[in-house]
Amino acid sequence: MLPFGLSAAELPFVAGFVRSIAVATLALLVVVTLQLTTTVRMTPGFAVWFATIATLGVAGIWAFGSWLSAEYLGTVFFATNRELMVFFLTTLVAGLIAAGVFVWYFRRRLRANATRRPTGETI
Repeated sequence: MLPFGLSAAELPFVAGFVRSIAVATLALLVVVTLQLTTTVRMTPGFAVWFATIATLGVAGIWAFGSWLSAEYLGTVFFATNRELMVFFLTTLVAGLIAAGVFVWYFRRRLRANATRRPTGETI
C-alpha cells in the first residue's frame, strides 16, 4: 500500500525503494526458512551475502513476471533499460540494508540468550 501512495505522491524512487525492501523481505524469508527447516547452517557473514544474492534473484523473477504481465495482460513495464537497472540497484541496496538489520537483530538475540541462565534468570 505504501509504494502505491508514494507513487501517487510522485516519489517514484522512494516507492521503488519500498518495493525493493519488500523483495528483500521475501529473500530473507528464504534464508530464515533454510536455516530453520533444513540442516543448512549459515554464518552471519554468509547469511548477509546469501540474502543479498537471493534478493537479486527474487528481483529478477519479479522483473520477468512484470514483463510477462506487460506482454500478455497489458500492464505497465519499465519504459527504459535505465529504469530497470535502477530497480535492480535499489533492490541491491535494500537487500544489503535488510541483511544488515537481519544480522544485527540475530546477534542481539544471541547476546541476550547467552546472558540468560537456563532457569530464566539473567546474570
